[in-house]
Amino acid sequence: MIPADIDIDDLTRQLEEDSVAVGENHGGLEPALLDAVAYAEANDFGPLGVVVLDRTPPQTADLRDVAQDLQLATDLGTVLVRTPSSGAVVSEVHTRAELESAQHPFLGNPDIPAATHQFIDQVNAAGINWTLVTVLVLVVVVAVAAATACSALTARPHRAGSSAASSLEA
Repeated sequence: MIPADIDIDDLTRQLEEDSVAVGENHGGLEPALLDAVAYAEANDFGPLGVVVLDRTPPQTADLRDVAQDLQLATDLGTVLVRTPSSGAVVSEVHTRAELESAQHPFLGNPDIPAATHQFIDQVNAAGINWTLVTVLVLVVVVAVAAATACSALTARPHRAGSSAASSLEA
């Protein structure tokens, strides 16, 4: 549930402007958070939105709802929400396991811009590059198929010749 004092429409508008939404008490963080968003894009993390709220709601589980609503309302693949004592992360780009592997260090670091950079690096390190894995598997399959075909072609004339020779000897 979205807490009554969190203005989702305003946060959505801020995220749509520059992928960063900050509360009044954290306005000074915006330049560093914009740098973190640019860092995410430059490092193939995907579209990132960062939200810093001024206070933690009574039910911290509501932060996941806030992050989810913001992610669904924007074109951002991943949304990080931080408060003074908690936070939440949702993504349609990264797996839950990747997010959880980086979430605890992110939430434990009071330097939010540095924590965001660290989060990006940890999620990227945790992820398997499935495109590369697929290409490597295809290369191996093609190489095995080519080797099998060459082996079959070179073995076939030898067998045919030895069969003909056996027939002539009889």
